Amino acid sequence: MEKLTAAGHYARALFDICEPRRLVDRAYAELELVTKLTRDADDLDRFMSHPEIPPAEKRRVLKKLLPAELLPEVVAFLNLLVEQRQMRILEVISQAFLVLRHERFGILRATVETAHPLSAESRAQLKEALVVATGRDVFITEKPCPELIGGVRVQVGDRIIDGSIAGRLKQIREQTLSRT
Repeated sequence: MEKLTAAGHYARALFDICEPRRLVDRAYAELELVTKLTRDADDLDRFMSHPEIPPAEKRRVLKKLLPAELLPEVVAFLNLLVEQRQMRILEVISQAFLVLRHERFGILRATVETAHPLSAESRAQLKEALVVATGRDVFITEKPCPELIGGVRVQVGDRIIDGSIAGRLKQIREQTLSRT
């Protein structure tokens, strides 16, 4: 819980700096890039969280690994995380930043449960259908759910749309039982 609270504060601080400058999308992309870099490099994660390595050394190594064209705001933010020994929550900060971005720009989050990953075409069609149905832009997160067998189950806010085979069979069963 403490990690979520701290991440939310850090995300809000970066968001508040980037939003007036219209840098939110780029800052998010850069946060994701750095998150992926640190997630994929176990040694880097251990190095950044090691308590005996001075922050100046961590900043130096991080600077070598990061692309030179990162926003100065993002670089300063990462340096702050290093100083505050908070690099270990970078992924949570990135997620919190995305939530702030969605709230600010009115983007709905949809969780799509599928038995198998959606093709790019199916994903685009689903997104288009959700945009038409809701009248708002939609950000889709896929969640594997092997027990669905086939089809999809979509949650947008507190609304669930069950287009799975299991959901359809349940619907048919209930209709059949209600007629008898």
